[in-house]
Amino acid sequence: MQHGERLSQYHWLYQWIDEEDIKTPGNYMKAIRKRGAFDRLSELSDKSFAEVLGGRPESDTSVLASRRLDFSGTLSCPHFDCMVPVVDRVFGRVWHYFDYIVIDERPLEDVLGSGHDVDDLQQLAELFLYLRNIGAEQYLRFTRKVSGLCSEHFREYANDQHLGLDVLFDENFENEVVQRLVSEGDFDIYAGGDCDLWRYRIQHPYIGTLNGDMDHSNSERQPSKEEAARSAYGSCCNGLISDVSASRSLRLPVLEAAENSWKPSSFQGNAVSDPIVALNLRLPVLTNVPVKELLRYRNDHPASFEVFRAALRDAIRKQIERSGTDSPEVIANAVVAECIRPKLAEIEIQLAGVRKTLARKVSANIAVASAAVSVGLVESMGLVVGVTATAFAASIAQIIGKSADDKKQAEESPWYFLWKAQTGHRR
Repeated sequence: MQHGERLSQYHWLYQWIDEEDIKTPGNYMKAIRKRGAFDRLSELSDKSFAEVLGGRPESDTSVLASRRLDFSGTLSCPHFDCMVPVVDRVFGRVWHYFDYIVIDERPLEDVLGSGHDVDDLQQLAELFLYLRNIGAEQYLRFTRKVSGLCSEHFREYANDQHLGLDVLFDENFENEVVQRLVSEGDFDIYAGGDCDLWRYRIQHPYIGTLNGDMDHSNSERQPSKEEAARSAYGSCCNGLISDVSASRSLRLPVLEAAENSWKPSSFQGNAVSDPIVALNLRLPVLTNVPVKELLRYRNDHPASFEVFRAALRDAIRKQIERSGTDSPEVIANAVVAECIRPKLAEIEIQLAGVRKTLARKVSANIAVASAAVSVGLVESMGLVVGVTATAFAASIAQIIGKSADDKKQAEESPWYFLWKAQTGHRR
């Protein structure tokens, strides 16, 4: 049993990856076959978990990944192919505002499981290599969520810690959730690899896929859908308790992929704040931007990013003041509709004017390349015109100057980072 949340900057698996100079999955396969590899991994894991608890993260720039997103495999499939979409589609949507996503750090023995399944370790190693490849490693922090408790002891823990989740253990609420899972979900119940364990996979339209093992099941009788649903409910309760405990301890909002309509109100009742609203932001301009490109542009333009985030935080706070008791989702939608979209359109218009003005002069065979270079406009033009008549430069100085002013004004907008990140990918 692991007990007590912590925060660290490094993961023991990354340390081993660095020691072995592992850069590809192929490198990993060679390294893991070496004599003493597991002993060294175990040593690093034990050392990490023996360290003194770290400090608290900055709550306005960090977010805690829920059990369904934290790579632990507690409520979702930990396979590389299943976790990569989480990084690309979910994590990528919050790195436009948050600095760090805090994920669960499990000891080696938990990663391997009771069956000493080395495949799970391989999946995690491949995922960590992917995160490093896209530049996301520096935006991760690791915590140690409460784990290893059965349903009854999780209930005791929730009560002792005053987490306010008593509704999870209300029989009527449990029956309601179980029946919804049974009636609305698609079930796949199958025997585990060792034939002594039944496993389930439930696909639900609201909460996605739930994977898990049946506790205390009879290996000779396949469990019913209701039994699988109750097992899934128990696992979700345990996951939610560990999420809330870590959220309270680290004072972080929780990042969740699905909007669970049956999630208890005590968990939904976070006070409206900048980070909570930011988690509900859906920025269409970034929908198709790969997370690798977004992070790279953020790394290359840190000052522009900080200006953008400050403007976004200010817009959120003003909207919170105007909105009164509106939900975080409603407030976030208002920020996008009333502030972000108009500002991005304004930038688009300004820079479209620059391109149009220069395009007319280029089509008239006026060589503006030398002047354009001096004011940084070659990128906007998308081409380089050969300098054959530099005498024309002086005659169009006023036009170039006006174009430069328009471009400078657009670039000084606090929303330029967002516009440039999206248009850079599109181009």
